[in-house]
Amino acid sequence: MKNKILVFLSSVFILFAIFTFGKNIYLKKIIKEKLSIALQQPIEIKKANISLLNNSFSLKDVLLTKDNIIVKNISVKMNFKEFIKNNNNFIIDNLTLSEITLEKISNNENLDQSKIQNSLQENDKASEYIKEIDKKINAQDNLSKFFKVNFDKDNFSKSISDGLIDFLIKNVDYIDLIIQKEINRKLNKKIIFFNARSKEILNNLKNYNHSNSKNNILIKNVSFTGNILNINFSGNFKNFNTNLTKNTSLPVNIKLSQNEAIGDIYGDINTNNLTANIYIKLSNVNTNSLSLFNKYLSHGILSSEQVIKVYGNNISIDGNISLDKISINKEFLINSNKLDNIKKSILIEIINLSEKNYSSFKLSNNFTNNSEFISIKTNIPKEIKSTLISNRSTFSNFLQRQLKDQYKGEFEDKKNKIKNFFKNIF
Repeated sequence: MKNKILVFLSSVFILFAIFTFGKNIYLKKIIKEKLSIALQQPIEIKKANISLLNNSFSLKDVLLTKDNIIVKNISVKMNFKEFIKNNNNFIIDNLTLSEITLEKISNNENLDQSKIQNSLQENDKASEYIKEIDKKINAQDNLSKFFKVNFDKDNFSKSISDGLIDFLIKNVDYIDLIIQKEINRKLNKKIIFFNARSKEILNNLKNYNHSNSKNNILIKNVSFTGNILNINFSGNFKNFNTNLTKNTSLPVNIKLSQNEAIGDIYGDINTNNLTANIYIKLSNVNTNSLSLFNKYLSHGILSSEQVIKVYGNNISIDGNISLDKISINKEFLINSNKLDNIKKSILIEIINLSEKNYSSFKLSNNFTNNSEFISIKTNIPKEIKSTLISNRSTFSNFLQRQLKDQYKGEFEDKKNKIKNFFKNIF
């Protein structure tokens, strides 16, 4: 009798264990398949756990393999009886995603390299501007003119200095082209990757709308927290329906933070016709935390307002950025291989003169995912023009000293050649 009871209890225990662990394995398999189809990419799930008594289940370490996003914890509150009756039409009371992170930055291995090269072509106007400055301070060209006319080094240096200052004032708007070119060069691969991935996601959403119109799962509340690129974020959606044709006005509300910096993302999304108006506000961002600025600025506080509009496959981003309390990283400019010594000296002198009056700059940007290029406009040309005009005498004297030092060796060499020429004649 004892043996029969023992066998019975063992059987019950085994069945209970199979049910306990089996339901988790089954749940993991079903959710993995459903998510992979919905998100159009392979999904990995480390662990799943279901609690029928509490009408809840949880997932651990969910990885979106294509986007390299990992969600550490997902918890769901729902009525399992409704799910069992019709798993295409039920309500989830609460969905919580926590510790969302970007596992690694995409290395863009699949990008079209010819596209990258095409979008990195030299901007002719910006290049011509730099070449013209080179011509105006080029020793060989200017010394030839000098020795044809006179031997007065002071007048020669002043003439070259005045010509260069006039050129800089007249063509100062080209500085925006140089800034624009540098920003696009640094962001080129990211822009191309963003364009390709955003269009792919929007196309997938269109296809998902058509093929899953009968799927009608309402999630009353979606909340999420995480950290991507050292930016903490938290937010929520209300009344999200997996039948995307029903989300005609889905409100977005996300809070951002990083050290002292704060930000908001808000707006609304219509997943029925794939339109959206999203607003981003940032303030008190230290530029040292931003790779786009930290090489050029030793200090700066950034604030920004951006508007993202989605219409079908098209995404546009328009906005402005303000940089306050800035300090230019002159050490980086001095060590740059892109500028020769005289251009470095000229640039640093302009910065020194500008810093006395200005400690803030503004930048406006425009971008659409139909191009690989961000249009940039700043107030820097206006400030530099004002600086050159108001400090013309100081800057001219500086340039003259630089030019004399630049041409010193060439002057002596030319003079010696002329002396030797006349010695040989006589």
